[in-house]
Order: sequence, then C-alpha cells, then structure tokens
Amino acid sequence: METTATTTPPPGGAAAAPAKAITAKGASKSWEAVQTAGRKAFEAFLASNHYPKVAGLTAAALRKEHWLDAELYEHFAGWIAGGVVPPGRKGAGEPYQAGTIKGYVQILVNAAAAMHKGRGDPAADLFFTCLDVKASTPTAIWYRGLRKNIKRFCFERDKKAGDLGGEGAEPLYLEDVRRLVRAYYIKGTPEACARACAIIAAHQSAGRSSEIGYVDTDTASWDSYFRTMYAVQPMSKPSQVKPFALCAGVDHYSCFYAAFGYRAMRVGFPTLDEDDTHWLFPDLQGGSTGAKLSRYIKDVCKGGLQRYSEVAIELHDNPSAAGLRVGACNVLAT
Repeated sequence: METTATTTPPPGGAAAAPAKAITAKGASKSWEAVQTAGRKAFEAFLASNHYPKVAGLTAAALRKEHWLDAELYEHFAGWIAGGVVPPGRKGAGEPYQAGTIKGYVQILVNAAAAMHKGRGDPAADLFFTCLDVKASTPTAIWYRGLRKNIKRFCFERDKKAGDLGGEGAEPLYLEDVRRLVRAYYIKGTPEACARACAIIAAHQSAGRSSEIGYVDTDTASWDSYFRTMYAVQPMSKPSQVKPFALCAGVDHYSCFYAAFGYRAMRVGFPTLDEDDTHWLFPDLQGGSTGAKLSRYIKDVCKGGLQRYSEVAIELHDNPSAAGLRVGACNVLAT
C-alpha cells in the first residue's frame, strides 16, 4: 500500500497552501524572460568574436579567469550598446536602452559570482565585492563606474540621434477620462459600468494601471478629515504598498463614488466567503491589469468593439492605460 507524505502546518495552522520554497531568485515570468534574453545576448556576443580573449568559446567553456576579467563585461556592454533589440521583442529594431544593458551585465556578474564566489579563492572574492553597493574596493568602484558610463553612453547616443524622451504613450488627461466614462455610461450595461469605475480609479491612482487591480476593500479606510476613502495598492518592483485617495469629482463622469454606485446598481456585489480576498475590482483579476485597462480604453474608441460602436469616441492614435500615468506625471510636473 502506497503512502503519501503529509506536510505539518506551521504553529497556529496554515493560512494557505504551503509554498514549495521561497528562494532568493526572481520568480516572475517577466524576470525569467529577462534572464533568458540576457543569456542569449551573451552567447551571441561570444559568437561575434567582439572580444578576442573569448573568441570561439561558449559561456559554458569560459574559465574562472575569464569571469574575473573586467574587460569581458566592458566589451559585452559596448557590444550590446551598439546593437538593436531583435525581432519579436518589445522595442524591436530600436537601440538597447541603458536599463536593459545594465540588467544584462548584472545577470552575467551574478552568474559568475554564483560559480566562483566563496569557493576559497581570495581573488574571486575580491572581484565580486563589486556587487556590494557599500564597498570601496577597486572592483566595486569599477563596477559603479561601468554602470554610470553605460547610462552616459546611451544618453549621448540618443541625444545625437534626437531620440531623447523616447516614444512613450500619449497622455490621457481628466477630460479624456470623462469622455471615456461618459461613453460607457451612455451604454449603461453592467460591463460598461464596471469598466467606467475601473478607469476612474486608475486615473485617481495617478495612472498606476498595473496595480489598481490588486486593491482590496479590507485595506481601505475612510479619512474623516478629507472625507474620502483611502485605498492601498501594491507596487510589485519594490514590494511595498502605496496609499491613494479615491475622490469625489466635479461631475459624475469624474467621480469615483458615482461610478461605484452605478457599478453596484448594475453589477451588484459578489457573494464572498469571509476568507476570500475582497477585490475592489474583481473584473481586473487574472492576467495583466494594465492590458485589461488598455482594452477598456480601446474598446470604446472608434474602431473598437462592435457592441460599443454607437457610443464610440475619438482619441489620439493607439490610446492605452499607460497614457493615464503619463498624463498624471505631466499634470504633477506642470
């Protein structure tokens, strides 16, 4: 008779299904994609014979002295900075930006440290003090200088090409939000009212469209002084939370409470177990919140979904949820 192993829950009981393990490595799909892209770029660099000392070698064939050679990372950074993003990737055909180049170099240094740091070689341990942001060793100073010069190189490159500022999303301002919401209100379906509420909330959160879907009502609170509700939205990159206000507006096209009321009347409230997470926007759960909000914006514009064609509005070309953030930043900067 076969037996299966059982896991003893922590003291006090289990809050959820136990994680297999919490490791020091990034686990998101986007981070895994960056790791893969960085490794592929390095293999292509080796195959290019750009740096004669490693010409003809693969990453697996590199010896310790190669990984401890500062010029290897410098030549890799220079090679990447002179190239363009390959087809099938975001920004294909455009020069690599400083953040990507620094990230690829960091992937290499981390991989080398994992292989050679703490293995009894003082030279290796000294070299990898470059990863200590507080260290003042020669390699730490070198690595900080390399990262600084990568940024400087890309800035000067883009300045000469007239590309400073990039081609970011077109801003969406309050007036654009009011027009989107008005169109959804005219349609008046449960789906339309839910979408209008989400768009207003994303705008009021300073356009943090990728995070608004993870606001839950259990962390919201009422501020008696400002007489408004404050909610908390998680920021994934720093693993921190940020409070923001959900406010009344000058009309019902810009008012969160009007939108929330319309959504409540047309959609109602889901029946939830007390142990469930009470998401403020359950329709944004599953998949990319930013992508869903972008679809909400595009669907009610000319050329969008057929069922919204009679209320469709015209905005600039290719509007997206990212424009809410750009618009909010422009307002704050003005």
